[in-house]
Amino acid sequence: HRPEIAALINLGNAWFGVVDVVTDTVVGTATHMVGGSAGGNNGLDLAKWKDLPVVKLLLVPTVPLATVAVVCAPIVVGVLIVGIPFLLPLLLLLLSITLTIGTLSSALYFSTRQGRTKLHHLLEPMYLTFLTTHSGQRIIYDVGPRPSPQSLAKAVLPTGMIGKLVTSLLID
Repeated sequence: HRPEIAALINLGNAWFGVVDVVTDTVVGTATHMVGGSAGGNNGLDLAKWKDLPVVKLLLVPTVPLATVAVVCAPIVVGVLIVGIPFLLPLLLLLLSITLTIGTLSSALYFSTRQGRTKLHHLLEPMYLTFLTTHSGQRIIYDVGPRPSPQSLAKAVLPTGMIGKLVTSLLID
């Protein structure tokens, strides 16, 4: 591997090692505190809950709730028309905080063993396809000069009409 790629691999392995140790410790402690096995029902008798007509009971309040929603819809729309210009900065702040928390949570989940397994199944075909290209081998392994940005773009960007359209829209 090239030195910068080897450094990224070592950094990733160190990060995954730390996440694995923390995950094993937290899961082991939580399992011990609950007193059951991971994935078990922890002593809950699920058989007695099967016979409850939960679905039928949930359908009862839908008609009054739907009626209230239809009646309140014009009021809610009026409040939104007046309030959105004033609440837009707050809405954008809430959206950015939500996206930040979601991104960090996803990154942390995909660092665990289970997340890495799911991500591996998704990314392995793309990685192997990239690795079989001339530019992919030259960027990962130390076999000659580094590829030019143009050759990387040719290797990575789609060639079909729909792929080009989606890529153009994402860039815009």
